[in-house]
Amino acid sequence: MRIQSSDFENECMLKSNPRGFRQWIIPSVAGSILVLMALCIFYLELQLEIERKSAREEIRFVKQRPEAAHVDCARLYLNDTEYMKELAKTRPALPSVSTIVLSCETIRNRFFPARNPDINFPVLHARIVFQDYEFLEEQLATNYASENVYCFSIDFKAPSIFHEQIHNLERCLPNVFVSRDDLEFDSAGHNQNEAHLNCMKTVLHRNWEYAILMQNHDVIIKTHGEITEILKIYGGANEIDVGQCPDHRCIESLEMNLGKLKLCPKSLNATETKKCESSNITWGKGAMQGMLSRAAVDYIFDEIDVVPLMKQMNDMGYGVDEQLYGSLQVTTEIRFPGAFHVKCRDNDSQSITRLTNTRPAFYGMKKRLRSVVNWITNSPDNDCPSGRQRHASCIFGIEDLPTLAAAKQVMANKILPNFDIAVTSCLSELLFNRTRDGPNIDRRFYENINKVRYHRDSSKPGFNIDEFKCEL
Repeated sequence: MRIQSSDFENECMLKSNPRGFRQWIIPSVAGSILVLMALCIFYLELQLEIERKSAREEIRFVKQRPEAAHVDCARLYLNDTEYMKELAKTRPALPSVSTIVLSCETIRNRFFPARNPDINFPVLHARIVFQDYEFLEEQLATNYASENVYCFSIDFKAPSIFHEQIHNLERCLPNVFVSRDDLEFDSAGHNQNEAHLNCMKTVLHRNWEYAILMQNHDVIIKTHGEITEILKIYGGANEIDVGQCPDHRCIESLEMNLGKLKLCPKSLNATETKKCESSNITWGKGAMQGMLSRAAVDYIFDEIDVVPLMKQMNDMGYGVDEQLYGSLQVTTEIRFPGAFHVKCRDNDSQSITRLTNTRPAFYGMKKRLRSVVNWITNSPDNDCPSGRQRHASCIFGIEDLPTLAAAKQVMANKILPNFDIAVTSCLSELLFNRTRDGPNIDRRFYENINKVRYHRDSSKPGFNIDEFKCEL
């Protein structure tokens, strides 16, 4: 009976045959290394998949609309272009017929507990509305905080059912108000400044620090916590988009005298009043959206009369809502709280109120003609990431979500629910996550905005406007 070789015998055989030893040990070591490398690769891939799954699942805590329930927002925020192309073939849209239940009990269940905690910095959201109730309610729920104040001004032309739906929000939620002066709005901007002022007047009795002025389809892309952190940095400065007013807007026939426009503050002494009444307004053009400090809003109602200025603008043709706040902001003689200086008006490109993707100027007759035709017909424009534009601005789609997530602005325009409801659905999830994780803003960016620096520096002794540098 043969006895198997012992380990000692095997070792002796290998030692007596070095070549055989090398032939045995080298493949064994190499094989072990390959196995180890394979295990490492498998482990890394497993970890990456866990991270991807976590990124996909962490934003599922907020209920999505059924039309967008199949959308994986995390893949969109990771700029998965192939997935974007696939989704864009059949974009989910807001249903034309609403089936939402509107009893106060169900509305409160959709709003409470509030998605945004109170942080002792209430903000007024004043919005002009005319359609898409479900979209507006979801936006309200996404940005809702019990300490905030919300006011709607309804287009007189809107359907009666829409009026009832918005007024129902006022009945069901304690911090929602509706302006009682329904005005008629249009895309040219007529009566929109008046509507915002009506809203602000409606809630003057409430406590709030800033007023955010919005239109129907503006979408907030910052959390309540992020907005308040930004506004605290502003410290009373107004966030108004302002630039030079073109001649076709601020025409020569417009009244410019501050005295005749009733824009000289009531609290001025006789000498100051005489000087103000002999001065002219400094025109500024921007957007009708903005963020006004409470001091600025109180000043409008207590110190000056903006009705004559609004009236003459309202008698014009187009863009009549884009000059009011910009002009108040840069006319030094008005002494508007939180104002800006005209020195930086013409090169100020730092407005953070709203993000828009405006199409660049077209040069040459054919391109200019195409621009005009597209503006009138709202036809597709392949220069936009979503392939769609309206009134010379791109309509945001799912392709823009990485841009929207990284933006420094507080709101975005245009996002249309009848084009792509997945955009607002994914933004709601993003804001929910950021509310959960806490605000994380780029403080240095906001601190160095011209308006903020001017407001901060101009209050210091010895401030000299000639030495103030307007950064681009």
